[in-house]
Amino acid sequence: MIRRNGDAGPAGRSWSLEAGAEPGRLWRPGADGGLVEGAPWQPSRRPPGRDTARRRKVARTRTGRRADPAYRTVWIAGARRPERVPSAGGAVTLLCRVTIGDRLLVASAAGDGTVALADPATGRARHTLRTEPGQVRALVPLSLPGASCLGIVTADGSLTAWAPEQGWGQTFTVHGGRATTATCAEAGMLAVGGEDGTVEVRALGENRRRWTATAGGGPVAALCELPGLIAAAGADGHIRLRDTESGSLLRTLEPEHGPLHAICPVPVGDRTLLGSAGGDGLVLLWDPDTGERRLELAGHAGPVTAVCPVPGGDGRTAVLASTGVDRTARLWDPRTGECRMTVPLHHEATACVAAGDHLIVGLAAGTVAYGLDL
Repeated sequence: MIRRNGDAGPAGRSWSLEAGAEPGRLWRPGADGGLVEGAPWQPSRRPPGRDTARRRKVARTRTGRRADPAYRTVWIAGARRPERVPSAGGAVTLLCRVTIGDRLLVASAAGDGTVALADPATGRARHTLRTEPGQVRALVPLSLPGASCLGIVTADGSLTAWAPEQGWGQTFTVHGGRATTATCAEAGMLAVGGEDGTVEVRALGENRRRWTATAGGGPVAALCELPGLIAAAGADGHIRLRDTESGSLLRTLEPEHGPLHAICPVPVGDRTLLGSAGGDGLVLLWDPDTGERRLELAGHAGPVTAVCPVPGGDGRTAVLASTGVDRTARLWDPRTGECRMTVPLHHEATACVAAGDHLIVGLAAGTVAYGLDL
């Protein structure tokens, strides 16, 4: 179960997740529970104007002309330099964009089990949740009757739907084995990958699985939702595209990345492409309807750890962001494959997500947010 801790504080609420929660049990905090200030994410306190040239960089073309997009460092949480000791929480393993009430927030999961909901513009933690260290496998936005929730999938195959503003949560079983990753699908469906290489799809709250399929031998590396499809990246390096409703296999993509690390939907024009990244340092764009490889984006000097679309004003992808162990984030034009900008990072990157006009990057020691001028 989840319960509140401590006393009231200005930045939000802190909660703790206890082991042994009963599946399907609805809980509410007791009268003796209190509120505390959320601590894992804090705005950068670097004095204004210091190191301005480095913090406010502008992309330039080979001819020296200014080119969009431009970026600026908005806030930093954790160690600013590799030699410094990371802040509490350590490596940020997962990031997710979620709407709680009418507020857009960024959810993060750290290696010590801390799950935080923070304002993407300031880094200020609105709510925090304490879970068992190293057990969170996925963060997904959920919509339940009467509340917008953050879904937290843990290694034991359970999902906790957390609605911090309403003060309640509920636990469901979402995989029959050990879970590795998850994604939301159409019509309230949830797809969860397991260590045994299976993908289980069910409607949230239902014990019965809609369908189960394999994603190659070994643990499922990544999942993402496309229009009418669920893409599953397997340990064999292949991506299998299945129909959301029936689970039937439509086609298999063979990106030859070596180990697959990340996949994501990339809306471009009137179509939605599939982005993939892995150990070979390449980012690939695929047409899921035909299986055609559209673009190969080369530039990272090591494995790529995460990819995410950064939407423009029309809701379609303005740039595609990728992060890697080479301590860079790169912004790509998904139409031409041009690298629009390279952003240096102070640690190896582990995750990334776009929220509004901000790109949030999870690092091996904290989090950094960049404001983008797209």
